[in-house]
Amino acid sequence: MFNRGRMILMIVLLILVLPALSMAGTVDLPQTGQVTCYDAVGSVIACPSTGQDGDILAGVSWPLPRFTDNGDGTVTDRLTRLIWLQDAHCFGKRIGTTWTQALSDANSLADPSCSLTDGSTAGDWRLPNVNELESLINAEINTATWLNGQGFTNVQASFYWSSSTRVENKFFAWFVDFWRGHVDVSLKKFSYKVWPVRASTTLPAEIWDTGQVTSYDARDDGALERGIEWHTPRFTDNSDGTVTDNLTGLIWLRNANCFGVRLWTQALSEANSLADPSCSLTDGSAAGDWRLPNRKEFHSLTDFSQYNPALRSDHPFANVKSNYYWSSSTYAIVTQFAWDVNMYDGLVDYDSKLYFGGYVWPVRAGH
Repeated sequence: MFNRGRMILMIVLLILVLPALSMAGTVDLPQTGQVTCYDAVGSVIACPSTGQDGDILAGVSWPLPRFTDNGDGTVTDRLTRLIWLQDAHCFGKRIGTTWTQALSDANSLADPSCSLTDGSTAGDWRLPNVNELESLINAEINTATWLNGQGFTNVQASFYWSSSTRVENKFFAWFVDFWRGHVDVSLKKFSYKVWPVRASTTLPAEIWDTGQVTSYDARDDGALERGIEWHTPRFTDNSDGTVTDNLTGLIWLRNANCFGVRLWTQALSEANSLADPSCSLTDGSAAGDWRLPNRKEFHSLTDFSQYNPALRSDHPFANVKSNYYWSSSTYAIVTQFAWDVNMYDGLVDYDSKLYFGGYVWPVRAGH
């Protein structure tokens, strides 16, 4: 017999559940850690209405404490739920720690090596991909110093290998600098440091995969493809001058070169004042809706399987420049500089706020 009440209940449940299903797997980007604002000459200023990273604080707040010492030679990141080797210098700075050796060291790590008492066996650990390694960066202070006060030991202000290859040239791989915080590439034959990780990322701030699907060595990024899988399609053209990133929920200006090259303070101002109908917008946005993305938001766009530009090949953006784009995040060690991202390959670097011209790519919305 037809049960009208049951049917109504099912319809109500579908209405409530379908929106959640449609966003399944969407990543909530974390904050960068930056809470201070600076002017172009590097002086600390009041944050409100600047549109800077330290003003907007876009992203998921970090848990306090951020990390948990598990008492077994491991540390859990409570933001991403990844588990890291506590001793970040167990493998030292020894000749022969090339990229291939770094992969081997991480893949073969097991209890009781490196003071582990966690019961782990070979194959549980791995070399982190570039997104996993970058997730440890704190944009507010020197990251190595900070991490050494967060339960880790022997974090070096130096370069650490990721498992991600530079696809333009397979003889290069990505590394993260835990002194300055930049993300760059180097020849695989060079000797850098090794910091193994294990477990899978979960809420509150899941790490997305890098886009790499080609493997260049055993258990590298392309082989393991660790991280939250991207949506298909990754981007949606909203036909109003905006594009939605279905992975992060952020809304980007479709025209990636509406403003040309600008100094950092100009980039902030033009992003903050952007409104319909400028830049071919018909989305009804008003001044204050848009902003300059922080370094984490910009980094999230990068497809590390592509270059020139480092975006998914079917992206709907227009006028993307394979060059440097400003972020709203200041380089905290030398505050006259700010972070930018090179959309040629995804390199994260810093440049002078006063003398360097970068491109402007505003963002809005998000979770």
